[in-house]
Amino acid sequence: MTSSNDLNTEPEPQWRTGPVLPHHKDAMRELFQVVFGTPMSDALWHWKYANGRGVAMGVWNVQDELVAHYAGFPRQVLMFGKPVTAMQMGDVMVRPNERGTLSRKGPFFLATSAFLTRYVGYDQAALLGYGFSNDRHMQLGAGRGLYERNGKVVNLRCSAQRSAVPWWRATRPFLPSETGWQRKVDQLWAKMAQATADAVVPLRNSDWVQQRFLEHPTLRYELTWLYHRVSRKPLALLVYRRKAGDIEWIDLIAAPVNWPNCARAMQGIAAALGRRVSTCGSARPMQIGLAAIRPPPTWASRFPATPGHPDRPRDHTRPVAANWRGYRLPVAARRWTRSASDRNPQREVVYWLNAAP
Repeated sequence: MTSSNDLNTEPEPQWRTGPVLPHHKDAMRELFQVVFGTPMSDALWHWKYANGRGVAMGVWNVQDELVAHYAGFPRQVLMFGKPVTAMQMGDVMVRPNERGTLSRKGPFFLATSAFLTRYVGYDQAALLGYGFSNDRHMQLGAGRGLYERNGKVVNLRCSAQRSAVPWWRATRPFLPSETGWQRKVDQLWAKMAQATADAVVPLRNSDWVQQRFLEHPTLRYELTWLYHRVSRKPLALLVYRRKAGDIEWIDLIAAPVNWPNCARAMQGIAAALGRRVSTCGSARPMQIGLAAIRPPPTWASRFPATPGHPDRPRDHTRPVAANWRGYRLPVAARRWTRSASDRNPQREVVYWLNAAP
């Protein structure tokens, strides 16, 4: 006679995969601190995830401990002038004592594949995903058939220089209280979108500026108008952050014809603030558009080391998914424009582009 214990021969699964829900917030924040060495405040969690702004999949071990986390944040992009929803990946984490498990049954692959299956694809919330990966995760994702490399994002360094902007161009601070700023930003974005219709460009309208920069709970961004002295019409909106010895150029909203003047304006801002250089992360289309700066900028293939990880270079790449079941992004669609605000400004985390089942 066979006992019930004899029939129960299947071992208990090592991992359990499922959506990360609001009641998992504390577990997610604990994993974040373990992985990145810095806490995530409750306000920052709400800014990123509350009200459906972010979604995630997690992997738990048999002790019901969250060991892996893979998140995405819906973002509207224009793909050759047509609006689509993309998923910007972020907060990708694996508990340090589980990082050696790199097989298809390991927590990294389980979290990644579960997220892409649930949220990305023709019949899902986002048509495609995008982001920026370091070399290690790029190789790991590509080896598992999840990512495909799509060029590199490099770091722009241009010297601080007074009077870098022609006399008929000027800058003035952006004030959230000024009347009609939303209309001006939307007009700038419309011109930028029209002029970059041959590329893939993340949306940059006034609603996005409000949520991304003005409502950020932990970081202080400074916004500046670049305008024409005679017509008084705005030519660009520039976004930057002050850092210890320089300023980090975060974003711009402007037609490409004005990108060189934007860079010159940032040189002037850096000089006025007594900073050494103006820096930003840039993809190839923006590098071409900024090439007219004088003196010429320098393009570094690697970003500064990650805080807390001085030995880890920040060599950001832009993979595009072309080998996942379902949507296949055309090769021509690899013409992305991006700036520093299109990646997570908190720290270096794993991002990539991916299509979905």
